[in-house]
Amino acid sequence: MKLKEAKAGVVVTTLIVVSLMLVSFKYEEGKKSGNLLFDEKICSLKLNVILAEKGGNREEIEEERELLKDTCKGIANNIFTSGHAKKKALRVLAEVKMKEGDIEGALEVCEKLLREAPEDKASLRVKSIILREGAKELISEGRREEGMEVYKGICDMDITPELNAFNKSVVGIEYMKQRDYDKAIEWFQKIPYENEHNINWKAYSMLFIGMCYELKGEEEEAEKLYRAIIEKLPESQWVENAKENLIKLKSR
Repeated sequence: MKLKEAKAGVVVTTLIVVSLMLVSFKYEEGKKSGNLLFDEKICSLKLNVILAEKGGNREEIEEERELLKDTCKGIANNIFTSGHAKKKALRVLAEVKMKEGDIEGALEVCEKLLREAPEDKASLRVKSIILREGAKELISEGRREEGMEVYKGICDMDITPELNAFNKSVVGIEYMKQRDYDKAIEWFQKIPYENEHNINWKAYSMLFIGMCYELKGEEEEAEKLYRAIIEKLPESQWVENAKENLIKLKSR
């Protein structure tokens, strides 16, 4: 009798474990399918925003953006949403806030993301875009030094080699606009270190340094750099620009 009871107990325990496993499996599968729906929903609403922006109707743009923001907030606060889906929703929310000119609000969302995952590259990318917009705004208001400090701060963010190089190029170009060619050269020289094996960024760096030398009146230095791109980096996407610059330089 005791043996039968023991066997029955084992069977019941097994059934409970199996049931729990099935519930867990269904829950995880539900989360996956739900997250796919979340992704589709966000993509669909983002497309609606883009179409509204192209249409140029201010009221329609605001309506579509509000709907997208509300949806992103709902997904981010949903207990059944995966961490990945929450991050995506918050990143999109930050992007929308930035487009609306709410730089502080966008940064708050990014900081929330980065508190949970400090090394999340996608969130760092969004933050860098928002900060770049903030820097542009500061410079347009005449607060150039503050704007440049923001740009330089972005360069301290280790995102990806491609974005790191791009962010340094932004600082270099901004110094070119200010006609501070020595500082521009300094920043363009930093670019190849981010992408040692990327010939396009190397050629880009040399091209813009050459342009800075040309603007400084140091045409021999500029010519050396243009020729170096043509001779040493003929496969780069900037070789035609180097050829054009060299032809113009020699025709003077």
